[in-house]
Amino acid sequence: MEQQEQMQQQQQQEQPQYIDPQNPFEPQSKPRKPGLLILLAVLTFIGSGWSFISYLILSALGPRIQEYPMPFSTPETDEMFQRMADVPQWQYFLIALLFAVSVIGAVQMLRLKKIGFHIYTIAQILALVLVPYFTLGTFYPGIWSIFITLLFVGAYGYFYKRMS
Repeated sequence: MEQQEQMQQQQQQEQPQYIDPQNPFEPQSKPRKPGLLILLAVLTFIGSGWSFISYLILSALGPRIQEYPMPFSTPETDEMFQRMADVPQWQYFLIALLFAVSVIGAVQMLRLKKIGFHIYTIAQILALVLVPYFTLGTFYPGIWSIFITLLFVGAYGYFYKRMS
């Protein structure tokens, strides 16, 4: 009986103890996810999720996008919708898939898996290059797109050591 108690005490000492800020008197066996990582994942779900839905709708509409009336139509918006209608539907679908893969990568990072970082980074870099190429015909993304992508990849990279 004493041997079992000693073994249990020894096992408890070997396992790292984490403290839950909500209940500091009861040690936890699993580490809590960092709040910044959760915030990054939520922002990724919002941004990439919205982009996935938008590009999926564009892939379904295709050339019919011009048929929908705009409340404030100007020559510039008409030209923009003409360019959007000229983009092949498969390209919008490919972009939608890239944003879905980006969300999958964020889910994996939220589970503290390193593969999620690689999935997310590859999807974001491909989206950074393919979105302007497919929609505008240029390989040059906007400066804000580059900045936001580098910010998120860098912030996720900060947690890379904690992932397994």
